[in-house]
Amino acid sequence: MIFFYWHRDRVAALALLSMLVVSCILQIVVAFVQHGKRPKDFIFAVFTIITGTKVGFDAYRVASAATTAEHHTFDPKFQLVITKAIEMFSEGIPGCVLRELHPHVPAPSL
Repeated sequence: MIFFYWHRDRVAALALLSMLVVSCILQIVVAFVQHGKRPKDFIFAVFTIITGTKVGFDAYRVASAATTAEHHTFDPKFQLVITKAIEMFSEGIPGCVLRELHPHVPAPSL
């Protein structure tokens, strides 16, 4: 989508890119709080954040009633809520505002 906007409206493309970067940074901070004591778990969490699969892993942990490890700060359900709140705060709401401010940019076709 960023590539689509890059050729039509660079301001919109840079806004989308900044939304993704802010979302990833905030999620990495939460992952560090959650897994800071175990570097392997933290690296795996960062990998899932960068690949965009963290929500799926969090949903699986909630659905399978995974137990909380000793080093975890949050339980799986609260971690899923935090992840979704970060995505709404840094991607969803600014994305809606961007669409209203730049109505001349057509939505990408699927």
